[in-house]
Amino acid sequence: MKHTFRTTLLLTVLTAASCALAAEPETLAKLDEALKAVPAFQHGDSGGPLMEIERIVFQLPTDDPSREAIEEKVLETLQAATTADAKQFLCTQLRVIGTDRCVPALEGLLADPEVADAAVYALGRLETRGIPALSRALEKTSGRVQAAIVNALADLEVCQAFGKIRPLLGASDPIVATAAARALGRLDLGRGVAIAPLTAARPDAAGPLALEIDNALLLCAEQMAVRGEKAKAAAVYEGFYKPDRPIQLRCAGLRGLVLTQEDKAVGLLREAIQSEDPELQRTAIAYIPLAEGPQATLGFAGALDALQPEGKVLLLQALGDRGDAAAGGVIWAEAKDPEQAVRIAALEALGKLRDVSVVRALAEAAAKTEGTEQKVARASLLRLDADDANRKLIELVEGNESSVRIEALGALAGRDAAEAVGAVLEAASDDDSSVRRAAISALGTLVEASDLPAVIRLAVEPKQAEDRPVAEEALGRVLTRVEDADDRSRPLLAALKAAPLEARPTLVRLLSKAGSSQALAAVRAALGSPDAAVAQAAVAALARWPDTTVTDDLLKLIASAQNDEQKSLALEGFVRLAATADNPTAMYVRVLDLVERVNDRKLVLARLGESDSSDSVEVLQLAKRFLHDEQLGPSAGLATLRIANRLKDRDAERARAALKDVIETVRHDDVRQRAQEVINDMEKYDDHILKWVGAGPFTEKGKASGEAAYATVFAPEQSGVQGIQWQPITKGIGSWEINLESTFGGVDHCAAYLRTRVLSPAEQEAQLEMGSDDAVKAWLNGAAVYDQYGGGGVAPRQKRVKVKLQKGWNELMLKVVDHEGGWVFCCRLRRPDGTALEGLKIEAQ
Repeated sequence: MKHTFRTTLLLTVLTAASCALAAEPETLAKLDEALKAVPAFQHGDSGGPLMEIERIVFQLPTDDPSREAIEEKVLETLQAATTADAKQFLCTQLRVIGTDRCVPALEGLLADPEVADAAVYALGRLETRGIPALSRALEKTSGRVQAAIVNALADLEVCQAFGKIRPLLGASDPIVATAAARALGRLDLGRGVAIAPLTAARPDAAGPLALEIDNALLLCAEQMAVRGEKAKAAAVYEGFYKPDRPIQLRCAGLRGLVLTQEDKAVGLLREAIQSEDPELQRTAIAYIPLAEGPQATLGFAGALDALQPEGKVLLLQALGDRGDAAAGGVIWAEAKDPEQAVRIAALEALGKLRDVSVVRALAEAAAKTEGTEQKVARASLLRLDADDANRKLIELVEGNESSVRIEALGALAGRDAAEAVGAVLEAASDDDSSVRRAAISALGTLVEASDLPAVIRLAVEPKQAEDRPVAEEALGRVLTRVEDADDRSRPLLAALKAAPLEARPTLVRLLSKAGSSQALAAVRAALGSPDAAVAQAAVAALARWPDTTVTDDLLKLIASAQNDEQKSLALEGFVRLAATADNPTAMYVRVLDLVERVNDRKLVLARLGESDSSDSVEVLQLAKRFLHDEQLGPSAGLATLRIANRLKDRDAERARAALKDVIETVRHDDVRQRAQEVINDMEKYDDHILKWVGAGPFTEKGKASGEAAYATVFAPEQSGVQGIQWQPITKGIGSWEINLESTFGGVDHCAAYLRTRVLSPAEQEAQLEMGSDDAVKAWLNGAAVYDQYGGGGVAPRQKRVKVKLQKGWNELMLKVVDHEGGWVFCCRLRRPDGTALEGLKIEAQ
C-alpha cells in the first residue's frame, strides 16, 4: 500500500499564516498522542500512529512557526526510545524537520550499529553541522557504520574528506575498504588524484573490493575525459583493455579508448570485431555508432569477410543502422552469402541506407527469392528513404525484365508514389500479362477520381478476359476513396451504356460501390436482363449495397429468385443491412417469416445474435421463438445468450430469465454451458462471505516485498501454535469485498490471515471463488487448496478452485498478502459449475 499525502492550496500568504497558527494547538496535540506509541515501537506493530506523525512532519510548510516545537518533541521522543525500530523512524523524521539543534543527538547514535544508517541519512542533510559530525565520526567508528559514513560523504561529494578516506582503502575490514574505493572514485572529480592509490591497491584486492576499485578507476577516467584530459584517461583505459583482463573490463576499456583516441577508434573497433572472443566482438559492433563518417563505415564494412555468420548478421545490422551509403556495395555482396540469415540481414540493411543505387538490387532480390527473403526485400523497398527512389522504380517499370518490373510496380503502390501513375497506366497495357495485371492492381492504390475512366477502360476492353477481375478489384479500391456518390457513379454509368455484354457484369457489380440513386436504378434495370450473368451481377450488387434502401428489393429476391445462389446472396445482403437499420427487429421478423430452408434461418439467427441494436428486448423475444425447434434450437440458444449478455446490465431480470430458458430448453451442452457462464458472471457479486475473524499484520523484517510475505510461513499456518490474537473483522466491509486496511492499518509487504466456518448440509463438490489485491492463499479443513502468488487489483472470481465440502462444519482460512497499492479480498463458495450453492451457513468464531 502506498501512503498518499494530501496537500492544501495556500491561497494567500496571510491565509496560510493564520491557518498555521490556528491549527498549531490541534496539530501538536495529535502529534503528542501519536508520539506516545513510538518509544517502544517494533516492526509489525500497528503503523497508524507513525503514519499520523509522517503526515504532520511531511506536510508542514518550511516557514511554519510550529516546526521548532515539533522538532523538539521528536528529539525528546528519540531520547526516550528503547527500540532500534523507533529510533530509525525518528531519525527519518529529523531528516525532514531537523535543524542543527538535533546534530548532537544524531551524532550520538552513530555508535549504535542498528541505528547508525538512519542517523547518517539524517546528518547528511544537515550540511552546516551534519557533515562535520560525519567527518569526526569517521575516525571513531569502524565496520559497517564507518562504511556508511564513507558512502554518505562520497554521495555528498565532500572533497575535504578525501585525505581521511584514502587510508581506509587499506582497511582490514573489506566492507570499509570497498566503501573507501567507491568514495575515492566519486571524490576524484576528474583531478586524477585517486588513480595512484587505487592502482596501487588493485593487485592485492579480490572479490567486491577488486570490483569496486575497477569501477572507481573507470569513473576517474571518465571524469578526466570530460575535463579534456583524454590522454591521461586513455592511459587508464589501456590498462583495462589488456587481453588478460575479464571480458566486461576489456569492453569498458575499449569503449573508453574509442572515446578518448578518436584517430585510432576505427582500428581498435575493427580489431575487436575480428577477434575470436564473441562477447568482445558483439560489444565492439555495438560501439560502432561511436565512430562517425563514411571512412569509418568503410573500415567497419571491411571486417565482414573475416566474420562467421553470427558476427556478419550483427555487423550488417549495425551498418544498416548507420544509414551510410558508403557501405552499399559491400552490403549487397553479402546479400549473396550462402547463409540465409546473412542474406536477410543484408537485405534489411540495404533498406536503411539513403542510397538510390540499392533500388535495383532490392527489386532483383525480391524478384528472385521467396519466403522470408522476399518479404524482407519488399519491405526494404518500401522503407527506403533515398532521394529519387521512386524515379528509379519507374525506370525499372519501363525496363525489360518482367519479374523486376512486377516488384517495382508493387513497391510504387506500397510507397503511394502518385508521380508514377503515367508509367503504371502505360504498363497496364503491356503485352506481358503478369506485368499488365501487376500494373492494373497498382492503379487501384495510386489513381484518383480523375483517372477513373482510364481504369474503367481496362475493365471494359481488357487485353485478355483474365484481366477483368483484376481491374474490377482495383476499381473497387479506387471507388472507396472517391467521396461524392455522383462522382463515383458517373463514369461507371457512362461506360455501362456502351459496354459489350461480357463487360456489363463487372460494371453492374461495381455500381454497389457507387451507391447513388442513379446507380441503383441501373442495377434494378439489370435485374431484368435476359443475360444470366448480368442479372446475377445485379443481385450481387444489391447484396453489397451500402445502405438499407434496397431491403425491399432483397426481400423480393429472397421470395422469388430463380435459383438458390441468388436467394442466398440476397439473404446474406439483407441480414447484413438489417443490423444497421433503425428497426432491425422488424427486418428480422420479415425475413424469418419468409425463408423456409433451415440453413437460411440459422444464418438469420446468427446475425440476430450479433446485432447490437437498441431494441435488444424485441430482438431477444424474436430469438427465443425458436428455442423449442429441434433443428434451430442451438442456433436460437446461441443468439439468445449473446443478446442477453448485452442486455444484462440494462435489464438483468429479463436477461437472466432468457438465459434460464436456454439452459432448460436447448439440447446442446456447449450452448447451455455458455448461457450458464453468463449467469455466473451476472451473479459475480452475490453470496460473498463477509463474516471473518482475522490476525495480523504479519511482516518479515528485511524482506520488503509481497512475494516474500506470501512465501513466509507465519504462526497461523503453523500447526500447534498458540496465542494468536484473532479479532472479528467489522471494518472495511463492502457489499462483496473487505478492505483489510480498515482493520490492520496501512502496512506494506505484509500478510493477514482470515478464518471462518462453513456448515454444509451434506458432503458435496463445490467451487471456491476468490479475488484479492494483492495475493491470496487458501486452506480448507487444514489442507492447502489454492497456492499461487499473483498481484493486481481485486475482482470477483479471479481465482477459482474445485473443493469438496464435508458434511457439517468446514474450516476455511485465507492468507491475504499486500505488496503495495491496496489490501482487499473477496471470497465465496459456489457449485462446481458456478451456480449458487444453497443451504450453507457461515459462522466466524
